[in-house]
Amino acid sequence: YPYLAPAVRRFFNSGAASRERITGELLMARTRARGETISFAPDIEAVQYERTANGNYPVNVPLTKSYANQGVTERVPGYIVHLELNPDFQIVSIHETKPHPDAP
Repeated sequence: YPYLAPAVRRFFNSGAASRERITGELLMARTRARGETISFAPDIEAVQYERTANGNYPVNVPLTKSYANQGVTERVPGYIVHLELNPDFQIVSIHETKPHPDAP
């Protein structure tokens, strides 16, 4: 919640929403997941960012996604999370690029 800006333009495949709505939907999704987990391991050394004229920071974070598949942990490297942070370093936009089209 504190990492999201009050209004987020893009949250993965969703459009604009308030941080209250996003966090509420994430809590509901967690309840429906029934113990299934996804984790992300960022490659901090490879993070790229810049400051734009409006004071925001576009940030690219390469990461490896891990998830359970029939009791076995699968690790898929090559994801990139694209963030845009406002001058207060809150997320105003976030989405990911997959390493290949059929990646989970």
